[in-house]
Amino acid sequence: VAVDNIGSALKEILPDEVSVYNMKSSMKLDPWNPAPYDFFDLMDVRDLEKWKWGQQPMESTVTRYYPIFAEHFYVDRRSESVRFNNYDECLSFNRGEFERSVDPQIVLSTVEMVLMKMSRPGKMCRNLEGVTRIIIDEASLLTEAALFCIIRRFPMARIVLIGDDNQLPPFMYDSKILGHELAGRPALSVAMKTGKVPVVELNEVYRAPPSLVAPYNRLAYGGRLVSKKAEGQGPLSLIGLVPFGSPQLLLIDVDGREKTNGKNKSLYNEKEIDVLLRLLKKFPQGRSQDIMIICLYKEQTIRYFNVQSESDADGQYTVLTVDSAQGKESPIVILMTTRTNKATDFFCSTERCNVSISRQQKALVILGKSSLLTTNEPWSTVVNGDDFTSI
Repeated sequence: VAVDNIGSALKEILPDEVSVYNMKSSMKLDPWNPAPYDFFDLMDVRDLEKWKWGQQPMESTVTRYYPIFAEHFYVDRRSESVRFNNYDECLSFNRGEFERSVDPQIVLSTVEMVLMKMSRPGKMCRNLEGVTRIIIDEASLLTEAALFCIIRRFPMARIVLIGDDNQLPPFMYDSKILGHELAGRPALSVAMKTGKVPVVELNEVYRAPPSLVAPYNRLAYGGRLVSKKAEGQGPLSLIGLVPFGSPQLLLIDVDGREKTNGKNKSLYNEKEIDVLLRLLKKFPQGRSQDIMIICLYKEQTIRYFNVQSESDADGQYTVLTVDSAQGKESPIVILMTTRTNKATDFFCSTERCNVSISRQQKALVILGKSSLLTTNEPWSTVVNGDDFTSI
C-alpha cells in the first residue's frame, strides 16, 4: 500500500519524461485495478483491454542471444516460440520480458521484492546495481537484518529511512528473546540510537485536522505535531452521535464480556460485535468504502466475519488487526478494543494504541469497556481528554 501511495503522489508531480516502474510480483498484478506505474499501468490501452477480458496472446516469439565459445567467440541469435498453459504463466513471462526492456530512472518496490531481484542475474538486476539513492518508507517495519542486506547489496547508495519509531516494530519484538535481538530489532530505532545518523523530525501532518490529531499527539508526540488540514464536515454529527461543532471523536461504552478462543488464546467479545453491527447501520448506504474497522485482537475479526450478514446491501467493510492497519488510513475508523477485564502488556502497548488511534481522516469511534480504558495507560491519556464524546 505504501509503495502504491508513493506512486500516486509521483504521478501528480513528475513530468511524463521521467520513467518510473512499480515492480510487483505477478500475484499482485491486476489488469482491472492497475497500481501506479506497474506492468499493467504502463501498458498500451488496447493491450490492457485484451488482458482484462482474457484475450491476451497465449504464445510469443522471443529472440535469445547465446554466447558461443569455439575457435572464435561469437553470439548465436535464435528465435523461439513459447506457448503458455494458463494465464499465470502468460503473465509471468510477459512481465519478465517487459522488465528486460525497461531502464527506469525510479523503481518502486518492497524491500523483499528488490532483494529477490538482486539475487537473480538479469537486466533488472543490472539496472538496480546502478542505484545511487534508496528511500525506504514505513521504515519502522524494517528489521535490522533487512537493512543490513540493503546496505550490502547497494554499497554505493545513500539510504534514507522514513518512519515513526512511536509505531509498531516489524513483528512482536521482545528484547528478551535472543533471535529477536539478533535479527528482529527495528532498523529505524537502531539507526537513530547510534547517534551517527542525521535525523530530521517532520512535525507537519496532512492526514487529519487538528481535532483528530490531538489524541495521538498528546499520547506519543508531546504535542509537537502540527496539522495542516482544515476541519471538515463531521460524519458522526450528521448521524446524531456527536454534537455539531464537537471533535469527531466518540467513545462507546460496551457492557460486554471478553472470551478466549481455546486454540489461539485470542480474545473476542460478542456484545461488542453486536454494538458494531448496530453502529454500522446508522451510516448512510454506500459508505462502506469510507469505513475501516480495526480490531485489537485477531479473534474478534474472525467472529465479526462469522456473524456479518451475507445480504449486507452496503458491501464489505475493511476489517484489520492493528498490525495490518499500520501504514493505512481511512475517512472513518471504528476501533474495537474487546478486552473487559485485566489490562495486559499487549493491551497497554503505547505503540499499538498509537497505531490504532491514528488511522482516521475524518472520525474515530472507540468501542470498549469505559472503566478499563479510562483507568489504564495509554488508553486513559487518549480518552480522558475533553475532546471525546462518551455514550
